[in-house]
Formats: sequence, C-alpha cells, structure tokens
Amino acid sequence: MRNTVNGGTFFHAVVQGRNVTIQLPAPQDPALAGLPEPNASFVGRAAEAAALREALEPGAGGGPTPVALVAGLAGAGKTELALQIARQACDEPGWFPGGVLFVDLFGYDDDRRVPPERALEGLLNALGVADGNLPTGVQDRSRLYRSLLRAYAASDRRVLVVVDNGRSAAEVEPLLPTDGVTAALVTSRHTLDLGAPVHEIGELCPADSVALIGAAVRQLRPAGDTRVDDDPAAVGRIAELCGHLPLALRICAALLAESPTRTPAALAGSLADEYRRLDRLGREERRVRAVFDLSYRQLDPRTARVFRMLPLVPGPDLSTGSAERLLAGDEAEVEQALVDLARAHLVVPGEVWGRWRLHDLVRLYADDRGRACAEQDDRQEALGRLLGHFVSSAWEAESLLSRSGEVGVTSRFRSRDEAAAWLDEEWPGLLAAAIDGAALGFPSIPVLLAAVLHRQFVLRRRAGEWLAVIDAASAQLTTAGQADVSALTAGLTSARGMALMLAGRHEEAVAVHGRASEQFGALGDRRQEAAALISRSTALRTLHRFAEDRADLERAAEIFTELGDAWGMAMVRSNVGDALQTLGRLHEALPVLAAVADEFGALADPWEGWALHNLGVAQLGSARYEEAAGTFTRALEWFRDAANAQDALGEVMVLDHLAEALERAGHPAEAVRARRAALDAARRTGRPVRWPFLRLAVTLRAAGRADEAVDVLDEAAAVFADSGDPKGRAAELTARAAVLGELGRLDEAVAAGTRAAELQRACGEGEGEASALYNLGTMLVRAERLRPAEDALGRAAEVFRAIDDDHGRGESLNNLAYVLMLLGRFGRAAAAQAEAAELFHRSDDHASEAIAVEGLAALRAVRPGLRARAVPDCGIARALASTRRFTAPPCAR
Repeated sequence: MRNTVNGGTFFHAVVQGRNVTIQLPAPQDPALAGLPEPNASFVGRAAEAAALREALEPGAGGGPTPVALVAGLAGAGKTELALQIARQACDEPGWFPGGVLFVDLFGYDDDRRVPPERALEGLLNALGVADGNLPTGVQDRSRLYRSLLRAYAASDRRVLVVVDNGRSAAEVEPLLPTDGVTAALVTSRHTLDLGAPVHEIGELCPADSVALIGAAVRQLRPAGDTRVDDDPAAVGRIAELCGHLPLALRICAALLAESPTRTPAALAGSLADEYRRLDRLGREERRVRAVFDLSYRQLDPRTARVFRMLPLVPGPDLSTGSAERLLAGDEAEVEQALVDLARAHLVVPGEVWGRWRLHDLVRLYADDRGRACAEQDDRQEALGRLLGHFVSSAWEAESLLSRSGEVGVTSRFRSRDEAAAWLDEEWPGLLAAAIDGAALGFPSIPVLLAAVLHRQFVLRRRAGEWLAVIDAASAQLTTAGQADVSALTAGLTSARGMALMLAGRHEEAVAVHGRASEQFGALGDRRQEAAALISRSTALRTLHRFAEDRADLERAAEIFTELGDAWGMAMVRSNVGDALQTLGRLHEALPVLAAVADEFGALADPWEGWALHNLGVAQLGSARYEEAAGTFTRALEWFRDAANAQDALGEVMVLDHLAEALERAGHPAEAVRARRAALDAARRTGRPVRWPFLRLAVTLRAAGRADEAVDVLDEAAAVFADSGDPKGRAAELTARAAVLGELGRLDEAVAAGTRAAELQRACGEGEGEASALYNLGTMLVRAERLRPAEDALGRAAEVFRAIDDDHGRGESLNNLAYVLMLLGRFGRAAAAQAEAAELFHRSDDHASEAIAVEGLAALRAVRPGLRARAVPDCGIARALASTRRFTAPPCAR
C-alpha cells in the first residue's frame, strides 16, 4: 500500500495511515473577506485610476508587477481610490483569482496604530495560518507571509495586497510581496521610499467637486433631493471653500443630507468665516480638523514650527528664501523642513524647485496652530522680518532693472535677469503684502511698496492691482495725518492718474492728473508739476480734447525750458508728435518723432524704445512700409536688450506692428515669423493677450496657410476659455468663421459665425457684432443659403449704421444687393446698391464705389425699367467701372 499527500501547502500536522477519519471545517475563501466596500458615490480621479489599473494589470509592464504607492494630503481620498481600484481589479477575469488582502495600519493615529508584527498576524490568519503556527518575530512572519503569497501565485491564485495608511517605509516593507507576481497597493500621507511608482493625488477639479457633492447627497437622500441641481453656483462656492478636498466635500454633503431644509447657499454662508470653517467642517466622528491633527502630531518640534509659520507669508505660495527670512534659520535646515512637510503632503512643491504652497484648508489649520503658539514662535517679529526682506529686495531689484544701480559684491542679485526673475516669482506675494500690510500690523509697507514698485506696475499694465495698492497706501497716509506726507500724497495722486489711464478711465484720469499737477506745484516741485501736465495732456488727447491737450503741453514746455530739462523737452516733443499723428497730420509728425527718437537715444533713456515704436507707427500710416519695418526692428532690438527685457507687452506690440509693416511691404513669410514671435512674447507675459493669436491667424490666412490658422485659433479658444474672456472667445470665433470659409468648410464656418455674432452682441461689442454678421452673411452666400444670408447682411448694415460706420454699412449693402439679385428681388437690390454707392462716395473709397456703380448698371441692364435713388456722378468711379465686371461680393472682413 502507498499513501501520498499532495496538491497543497501545509503548516500543521499531516496524518497518514491505513484507516484515517478526519472531520474538516467548512471550506472558506480567506483572501476576499477583508476588503471594505467602496463608496457608491465615488467621482473623478479618471487619470489616476487609469494609471493604477495599468500598474496592476498582469504582465502590462513586461516585468514584475510593481508595488504602487498612492500618496497625498490627509482627506484627499487615497483610501477610497485604492478601494475602488482594488474592487475593479478583482472583478477583472484572471487578474487576482486568489482575492485581495486588506490591512489598515492606522499609521497616523497613535491610539490605534498597528505595528508590522500585528499586521502580519492578521494577514497570515487570513491566509489560513492558525495562531498556534505563527512565528514570533517580524522577520520570520514576513518570510512565511511572502512564501505563502508565492505559493498562492504558483497555484494560479494570485493575490492583491492593499496596505492602507502606512506612515513609514519601515512599517510597510515587511508587508509587501517579493515574488514579482503578487501585486500591492499602498496608501500614505507621506511619499514613502519603497522603490515603487508614486501616484500623488491632490484636490479635485471644480467640476468633479460639485459632482461629488451631488452624488453623495443623492446617495444619502435618494428620494428626489434636487437642492444641488437647483443652486449649482452655491454648490460651487461650497466646493471652493472646501478647497476641493474630498473629505470636506463629503462632510458638506452629509450636512446637507441630514437637514433637508438647509440650502446650499446657507451652508456656503456658514463656511465663509475662515476662522470657524474648520470647526464647521465636521459631522459626528468625521472632522477635517481631527484628520489634520493626526498629521501634525507626527512632526518633530522644528518642522512643526516651520509649518505653523508658513501661513504668515502673504500670497498664494512662498520661496525657500522667504521661509528662511521668516524663520531666521539656516537655509539648508529650513529647506529640509519644507521637504519633510512635502513628504507628509502638508505643503505642495511648486512647478519649479524652491517654491511651495499650502492647500487652503491646511493653511487655515496651520494658521490656527500658529495663533495658539504666537508668543513662543515670535510670529509678529518674524512677519516684520519677512516684509522688510520683501521691501529691500524689491528696491534692490528695481534699482538694477531701472539702471540706477549696479551689480556688486553686496548685491542680493548677481544679474539683472536674476532680479527680474525674482520680481516675477514674488509678484503675488509682493502684491498681497502691499494691499494687506496695514491689516498685518505694518502700516508703512503699502506706502513703501507702492513707491518701490511704481515702474513695475507700469510695465505689467495691471491697472486693477495698481489701484488697489494705491488705495491701501493712500489710506495709511490719511490715517497717519502727518505734515510731511504731502510729497508722498502727490506721488500717489500722480500714480493713480496713470493707473486710471491704463484702465481706460480717461475722464477720471484728466481730473486726477490735474490735481497731481496742483499738488506738485504747491510743493515747489516744478519738474513733477510739468510731468503731471504731460500725463494729463495724453488723457485729453485720447478724449479728442485737442485744445486743452495743446495748452497743457505748452505750459509743460515753458516749465522744462525754464529748468533747462532736456528729458522734459523731449517728452513734450514726443507728445506733440503723437498729437499730430492722432490728427492725421503725418507729414508734420514724422520729422518730430524722428528727432525725438534721436534725443532719447542720446540721453540713453528707457523711453527710446517707445519713441522708435511711435515713429514706426507714423511711417506705417504714411505707407512707408520698408522704413517702418526697419524702425520697428530697431525698436525690437531695444526691447530685447537685457536692461529693457521686462516690458514683454511692449515687445508684443512692436512685433505686432513689425508684422503689419512686413505684410504690407510684400514679405508674407517674414510677417508670419514676426506674428509667431509676438505670440511667443505674449505667452511669456503669463496673461491671455488676445490680439497676437487672432492676428497670426489672419496673417497665415492671407499667406495661404489657412490650415495652420485653424491650429492657432484652436489654441486661442483654449486660452480664452480658461481665462473666462467672452470678448476674446467672440473675436476668435469671428476669425475662425473666416478661415473655415476659406478652407471650404462652410457648415463649420456658418456655425462659428452664428455663435460669434451672438457673443459679440452679448458683450456689447457693436463693431465686433457688425463684422461677425457681415462675415456670417458672406459664408451663407457661399453655402447657397440665401435667405439667412439676407437676414445676416441686413442686420450687419443696421449695426454698422448704429455705430456710424458708413464704409462697413456700404460693404454690407453691396453684398446684400448681390443676394437680393440672386433671389430675383431686383427693386430692393437696386436700392441697396445705390445706397452702398452713396456711402462709399462719402467714405472716399472710390474703388468700392466703382464696384457698386457697376453692380447697379448690371441690374439696370437686366431690368431696364428699374428706378433707384440717384447715384452721385463720380468720374473716378465711372472710369473704374468701365474696366470691371460685376462679380461675387468681396471676401470676409
């Protein structure tokens, strides 16, 4: 007799004999029993979920199945994501036939924390090992556990291991498989060094945040609760106040669900108080503050102090250098603390190394902790140290960039480029410090930063920000009530006038610049008095109040002549040249502007670049296209010089005009290159500048490269959508319609043109609406949709009349006449054609007038008895008409 035992792995006594009777327990599947149920209202994380599924798929990577680490801020939904992926993976045929093992280490809760030996005990029990057969040490238990996982995999019972809430690599590593087949998912608030891919998750996007609240409310109150759908704006505000953190969003959903009469608007109102928000984001045992407490308790005292101090930094993020000044610590030590906080996901590293930010709710929590420890942390002294650093560094950067200072051994910056980069990086913080400095307990900060950053506000052309800083500084001077602040008051008044001009509020600017001139005059500062008069003259000229403009310039010239101020006189002549150009007297403006450019060049003044630009514009207007291109090229060299390179928007404008000059001079390829350079410069500003996209598209279309124009417009559409700029979107659609029409994609062109006209009308853009309707009409004609074309062109003519654009109305009526003729309505066609001819005659456009006259003649040839309004007898038009044939209407505007 032979007796063998096979087909399994045994960790207990084996009995063999001739006659054996054994009573076995009921069979059970040990691995699947422990996975918690995923939440049915899970929303978002599509990209992260796809990456994790790919990591777990058997053989997807061509090598051993990796361990995957899901890391992120407390409350970001790491556990829920892991559960969702584990359930999906186990449902895939053949992925994990052995099931899933789940263990929660409670790594951040000292009262419930599970050490590795206890975790292994539970996992081995789940795999069928009785307590009596368990080894005692961590190493032996881990060895047995891994052997079992290998045996399961070898017998086609591959297992998925999920380790939740691991705090350190040391406590997680003994639980990880090493056979290269068994897969594992680990979650942690820290970025653990496990030699595994890290899948970091943060807050949800706004749309997913709103969707999560809605799904959670419907799950908790399935009987037709429509509050979320009824007030999406309030739900969006709740999501914003929660920082789009899933834990906070689910708590808010629960708060709504438990109180059926509570509206989303009421809940949003209760969360608006930031000092009480964390307390209100809680329900029963689920509280945001408690979750953050668990992470905070794990910090060592040094790192905890750094964490508490970070909310003091104004602005959305901070640099390592700012944190060093705030804490008065060693740079390496401070950076290490920030790295440790980033590993714990209590701070978020920026897109470039050395910058850090706090999640909104974490910032509130850290600030709350900081206030509790304010005295021991010396918070106010630290904040003063940081704000002083901001002011002194900004002053030094501006000194270098304005050429009034030089790089030296004591300089904080090694080059002008470095100074400019620092200002760009710290701009949001500088702005916040300037606006909030007084509220933070440092009333001099707004005044100092308003003065130091004056040139930067001009260069950046951010009128709203500038006015906010001026308001903050002015409020402090008013509060101070000191006798020696009058010079500062006059300076702020002058700055306000400039900011108002940037904002397009020219009427207000005239009054403010007048007040600044009076204040400087009362102080005896005649140079600034004259400079304020020049600024006011510019605002007056914009309003076409030329007599007052001239009077201000004459008065400024008297003062600068009396002072012997060469710069002042050059500024006066620059404005005289601009006035002549505005009045259309280009032959007089050209020599004045050329002399001004030479004067500023001789003075090595920063205004030289703009003087060259203004000269180029006058040459362009005089049809001296080659000369204009040369002048704009010289201006471009000036703007790209290292000392002037900060004025990116100025560079965009110069490139824009250079492209126009090249295009008109018959150099289409060079014009396209200039347009692309303008677009690149616009991107560097970090602002959604509209015209470079649209003008590049128009130039590409004119160069016969319409397909490329569509690609540019696609990018423009994304930029305008992200920036929430309806005017930009409307202009993009108007251009898109014209380009698509040129490509013969008429249905798409008509759809874009229809939407463009609707948006232009909604934005109150009369000229834009008229052009969009005109273009739409031409597309409809080409698509042989004549009645809609008649409607569009008729509406275009009416809008052009409303905005007093005779030429645009004439073009619309000219095309409308063509459509009416095709429809066989010859009487109306003749009337429209005759009116178009009159309008072109009034606009001095003899070529278009000739086309209209020829069209009317053609209509009369078809219908000899037609009567229409008399057409003016224009010899040039008649001569041109004799050489032309009546054809289809001109292309889109």
